[in-house]
Amino acid sequence: MALPIPTAVAVGRTPALWSVGLVGFLARGGVVVVLLPMLAVPSPVSLSVLIGPDLVDANGLSARVAALLVLAGGLAALAVAGGLVLAALADVAAFAGGLSAAGVATPSLATRPTVRLVAELLALQLVAAVPLLVALVPTVTAMAGVVRQEILLPSDQTVPLWWRVIEGSWPWPAVVGATALLSTHIYSVVGRELLARRMGLLPPAAPPSGKRRALTIAVALVRRPGRTLSASVATWVLGLLATVLAAALIDAGWALAQMAYLSPPPAGASLPQAAAVWATAAAATVVLVGLLATALVLLGATAALRSALLTRAALAGRGLT
Repeated sequence: MALPIPTAVAVGRTPALWSVGLVGFLARGGVVVVLLPMLAVPSPVSLSVLIGPDLVDANGLSARVAALLVLAGGLAALAVAGGLVLAALADVAAFAGGLSAAGVATPSLATRPTVRLVAELLALQLVAAVPLLVALVPTVTAMAGVVRQEILLPSDQTVPLWWRVIEGSWPWPAVVGATALLSTHIYSVVGRELLARRMGLLPPAAPPSGKRRALTIAVALVRRPGRTLSASVATWVLGLLATVLAAALIDAGWALAQMAYLSPPPAGASLPQAAAVWATAAAATVVLVGLLATALVLLGATAALRSALLTRAALAGRGLT
């Protein structure tokens, strides 16, 4: 008997899936999208105050700063690993939640995912991310050079930092975008194949030998390639548009809040004047929170919609309708 696949309507009527989608988005680095519009490039003076006067020496970075960078790199690696595990858990919840919203009974494996399932999704994420990791090496190098230049000699502080970094390191961001699309396509197709089989929605695969597993992955990728690839491209573009819009909302709210926060009552101001200034700051804070909440809802709903569309494309014609 055919089972229904989640639709956009089902996702729209299930706000809980938006939360799951937001968790997955943030865990995969979306937190940078949320925070980046609110970050400013520190000046050399502020860096020396924050890190210490021995920022550099005759040989370049001081030993203490180099050690801090190694520590920061280790913490970043731990954060990435934790984010990938959290993203795998969110994928299980989003897959099962989408099916549940479409009227399919949620398998017990969806509510209590096994260590094996999470490990398989984690490994699949790492394999699918290989093209992206290769492209990130020159991209990060180019972006680091732009950031360093902006710290030493800012180009135009009226332009947001994230845009200056992208513009200064072009075309590497476009290369990263293309490889990110490829990685997303591989993971979305093979990952949903894996989830459907582990949850009993599709017949179990053959014994997991190395050759059989590789064959299963290859078949999943080439099955209905036009449909799955077009769905990946469409959902990626949808996600990109939502991300840009969310970043613009956050940037606008933060710019308004900054203007209010950096305009304290003048010296000798009367109580009504001071109250008006603080009321303006409070109103700007409310606007910032509202725009931030709107951006998060937009990102979560878009991520949930993308998950449903990718699931439909990957599982259509497989006994699921």
